[in-house]
Amino acid sequence: VGLVLLIRVAELQAVMPVLVSFGVAAIVFVAADYYDGENPIRSLIPPLVVFLPGAAITTGTMELAAGQTISGASRLVEGLMDLLLLAFGIIAAAALVGTPPTDLIDRPFDQLGSWTTVLALVVIALGTHLHLCAPRRAMPWILLVLAAASAGQEFGAAVFAPELSGFFGALAMTPLVLLIGRRREGPPSMVLFLPAFWLLVPGAAGLIGVTAIVGTTSRLGPADFTTTMVTVLSIALGVLIGTAAVK
Repeated sequence: VGLVLLIRVAELQAVMPVLVSFGVAAIVFVAADYYDGENPIRSLIPPLVVFLPGAAITTGTMELAAGQTISGASRLVEGLMDLLLLAFGIIAAAALVGTPPTDLIDRPFDQLGSWTTVLALVVIALGTHLHLCAPRRAMPWILLVLAAASAGQEFGAAVFAPELSGFFGALAMTPLVLLIGRRREGPPSMVLFLPAFWLLVPGAAGLIGVTAIVGTTSRLGPADFTTTMVTVLSIALGVLIGTAAVK
């Protein structure tokens, strides 16, 4: 997928999500059928993560909540269209390979344990440094903001509901980002906000939900997609309240 993204052909950019999701899904479904892999739909997310529009959907929702109707609606529609394009490629690959519709429904299970949360935060910070060219001096601040977002998310999921965890994660990290950005030695707010934002946005759940809606008759798909939209709204509300609290 990374090599395909290096191809700069203007005519292919509009259909690139469909082509990539089709190719990735075909490989994953064939491998899952050959090796009796469990829950193959979850294996699609890591290679397709660069195409997930979770940030666009959440940002569009935030802009709509702030009264920026045109830009917010444009981002929201663009994000939903990207989800549909990715889902179309996955469903087409499933039809070609002969994957049963039940394999398009997510059945999550935890095999590695909770210790992976700490490792994930380090990997996200390192990826931000390498892929987005974040300066080295910003790495400790990025880890701090990621830890705050993760802690808020865990608190919200444990005390209230998983759907509201994004609200508490955004509420915990937004004031911290703005306060660090005001420090003379602190990095710009956007350098800190972006990795924490990616930690919170439910792009993977949205893709799985849309795929299940279109590709199966199960009710799990609509439920997953509704949960995704509730999470998006909660993240937007947490960012807005956190920003207002600091200002």
